[in-house]
Amino acid sequence: MKKLSSIMALLAIFFMPLTRNYASTPGTITITGFWLDVATVNSMANVGATNLKIFAATDDAGNNVYVMIGTDAAGNAVGSQAFMSSTRGVCPPSCEFSSMAVNGNNVEMSMAQGYVDKYMNANESAKNCAKFTMSSLSTIRTNNTYIKVTIGSTATAVGYKNDGASTKGTASGTASTEGM
Repeated sequence: MKKLSSIMALLAIFFMPLTRNYASTPGTITITGFWLDVATVNSMANVGATNLKIFAATDDAGNNVYVMIGTDAAGNAVGSQAFMSSTRGVCPPSCEFSSMAVNGNNVEMSMAQGYVDKYMNANESAKNCAKFTMSSLSTIRTNNTYIKVTIGSTATAVGYKNDGASTKGTASGTASTEGM
């Protein structure tokens, strides 16, 4: 029994720095979804975006965030700025609804591109982009306050009210590994 305790203690000493390094290495956790504010999506549609792209990104502090841009039918950005979330609204850790305001700010496209590149460098094979047409999101945009986007083999969007109740309105999109 004493020998087993000694082995366990040695294993703990060996693995502790590895787990500490993993937990403290920002930007290395694969993002699997986002919480979007419908008002921000609608503002992109109001300036002529026919499509929406949401990218996993890593900010200068190493936090996982997302970058959202409106595009035209050919995939070109509409406008000169992208919306970048704060750390709220990124899954993980914010995978379940909590009464939250998804906040962030507009940033220049070049800055947004750098954050997307930083995420992609740390998570090379992870799908990092969800794409939807604005028309596929129309029911969600009309009837909800938030949109939960999940990325897997495809991208899925579901509308949510302020109280966290999921409502009618889902949309399917594509998920890919790509830069801006």
